[in-house]
Amino acid sequence: MKCPECYRPLEVANCKGVLIHECSCCKGKWFERDGLKKVKDRADDALRWLDFDPFSDDLPDLPETGESLVCPHCERELQTRRYDTSRVIIHKCSSCRGVWLCAGELVRIIRYLEDLTSGQEAGALARTTFRKFIEALKISRNTGEELKDLWAVIYLLEVRIGTDHPHLANLTRQLYTFAPYI
Repeated sequence: MKCPECYRPLEVANCKGVLIHECSCCKGKWFERDGLKKVKDRADDALRWLDFDPFSDDLPDLPETGESLVCPHCERELQTRRYDTSRVIIHKCSSCRGVWLCAGELVRIIRYLEDLTSGQEAGALARTTFRKFIEALKISRNTGEELKDLWAVIYLLEVRIGTDHPHLANLTRQLYTFAPYI
């Protein structure tokens, strides 16, 4: 596979325990299908409940800027899109569903998500906690992942309202004692 920016061979690299391909020259990163989500989840456990699918139709692709990038995996043209509502630009392949990030963009995505969680109000976190609880109750093949997402949101809720409502913070600490390995 070749770098879509400088056309040099991509090297296999370990990113938070996930194998990706990285350009040794420009430091761009290629994530196979769902690889970006896995790296994001492992970068900060409190962010795992924030899911953004770059292939959903919720946000439109950005218009062409002139020079297009080619997928290092299947050699089709990459589409350009913002990561959620951030200013981070990602390049996605609709064919193989891989994602290309230019140098530094992964760090910017993690920082964006951390800022997003720190700005969450207690009411919004409480609603998300309830939604994640319902998702965890549904029997599916991803129940373990849903439980981890639930605990991440409960932790953020505890941090957000713990100082204003110590009795609720105490309740969430008690919940952790019942499930210390999640």
